Amino acid sequence: MFHLQSSETLQNLSPELTAEITRLSKKAIRIIRSLFEAGISSGQFIDRHPVAMSDIVWSLFSGIVLWEASKKILDPQKDFLKPTLELGFEIFRRGIRYDPPQPAA
Repeated sequence: MFHLQSSETLQNLSPELTAEITRLSKKAIRIIRSLFEAGISSGQFIDRHPVAMSDIVWSLFSGIVLWEASKKILDPQKDFLKPTLELGFEIFRRGIRYDPPQPAA
């Protein structure tokens, strides 16, 4: 699916397949959004728009998958998807964690 998002192939899919890809993408975004809403409500995440945060996570995930798949096509020895995803999400996770202000000493 991620290769399809970045190419003309997506324009040439059947309407049924396009609808299914759209449905599944929306479902994934809804699930991710609900996780952000819960994290914001509990005070674990920074208070930002959960849909925007969901879009960013989806873009991060799909971008890393596409980038690593492209590199592997050019050089089959380059199989770094898992560690790259782990690092990408670690960086994202550190950025969304809410750290309350510390009282002045």
